[in-house]
Amino acid sequence: MKKIINLLLGLSLCLNSYTQTSQLKSFAKEIFKEDFNSKNAPFHINSDKDNYMVIDDGDLFINRTNPLLAQAVFSKNSIETTAYRLKTAIKAGPSTKRNSYSGIVINSSLDSKEMVAIEINGNQEYRIRKISTKSKFLSGSESNKGWTKNSNIKKNGEYNNIDIISNKGVYDLFINSKHQTTVKVPELSNGGFGFIIGPNSQARIDYLNVYAMVNNANSTQIISLKSKIDIQNHALAKKVQLEKEKINTNLDSKKAK
Repeated sequence: MKKIINLLLGLSLCLNSYTQTSQLKSFAKEIFKEDFNSKNAPFHINSDKDNYMVIDDGDLFINRTNPLLAQAVFSKNSIETTAYRLKTAIKAGPSTKRNSYSGIVINSSLDSKEMVAIEINGNQEYRIRKISTKSKFLSGSESNKGWTKNSNIKKNGEYNNIDIISNKGVYDLFINSKHQTTVKVPELSNGGFGFIIGPNSQARIDYLNVYAMVNNANSTQIISLKSKIDIQNHALAKKVQLEKEKINTNLDSKKAK
């Protein structure tokens, strides 16, 4: 029985890995590219009493001094397609406090009151949340405000590569080439995009690229692979449950004797 469970687990992991690789490769049509080597970057970059924003040495540098509120910096463009891949590289500032963070925002509504945020901090943590009148944490727990520890995230002073696939409201997050999680926000599937900077936070953004899907056949293949994964996971869960029931039955039998 243990061999069967291990085999199913291995198959499930292999299918997941293959699916993720195929999914990334299916997004190859570049629809937005910014490397911050020009002073005319297509973002609403404004400095004021709470923010210092400047294109510096091939980066977008943002320093937010407001101690209470975060700030979003949006692109002048928007994403019309509901299936795309967004890649960026962000270097966090010197603070290791949880409320000192930076990241990206995607699929914002027309009034910019709702959006999905993917954020990292200097404590090697990430989180995903839906921002609206009240934030909804899609990673971690409510008690830790969505933050999830991950040693794959680099410390302050190093760039973290953030790679996210948004496909009809399903979000797959990769950090430094490792898949972290999948979340669903079906009501937000396309729209505005940009960056977010937390209170008393600094960040450097190296680039931001957006890619569209180029081959619908790949999409069909991905759906098929995910279906296989679901079937295998269901079979695994059933096998585990049967094994537990068998063990419990044996224990009850021994107690009766």
